[in-house]
Amino acid sequence: MPPKKLESLSDEALLGLWWSGEEEAGKYLCDRHHDLVHMIALGFVKNQTDAQDICQEVWSSIFKTQQQNIKNLRAWIQATTKNKCIDFGRKKWNTSVTKIDFNDFQKLSPEQNPEQKMIAQDQSQKVDEIIDLLPPLQAKFFRLRVIQNLSYQEIAKQHNASTRAVEGQVQRAKLKLKKYRESGILKNLRGI
Repeated sequence: MPPKKLESLSDEALLGLWWSGEEEAGKYLCDRHHDLVHMIALGFVKNQTDAQDICQEVWSSIFKTQQQNIKNLRAWIQATTKNKCIDFGRKKWNTSVTKIDFNDFQKLSPEQNPEQKMIAQDQSQKVDEIIDLLPPLQAKFFRLRVIQNLSYQEIAKQHNASTRAVEGQVQRAKLKLKKYRESGILKNLRGI
């Protein structure tokens, strides 16, 4: 179908054409709404490369979903974009909840040479300084869960608390640590 005819069609009509095999209609639909999708994505992720990745995911998702009852495609595109941004944020957060990976810090052991022991002690001090920024209960539960690797149930039993309360405190601690990292507070601590 020539582009002139595509211009006069509604979004829903273009989508229907694309689903019936008219590739030009799909390309035209992408062009028509690319700026909208990109602006929404960029507004969420604040990174050009990530925004472009989200745009690709949005269009892929839209073209895979062959729902024939879409009444307002523009609103559906906006909602899909927002949801993809939220999914992206969750994935990114889950992979970088704490770039300060407390499991990577070296533990003191008798086999370490003096230099390794010094590095491990320094790292341990930095971890303590970071955790001390948290409210006392969050710090306590976070240490038990992340540093000592106790289960939520074990912590709850030791402190006469519910498992959900412990999970909530640890989750809030992780969120605060993430905020501290993003705001640059951690950089003020001895070379972290």
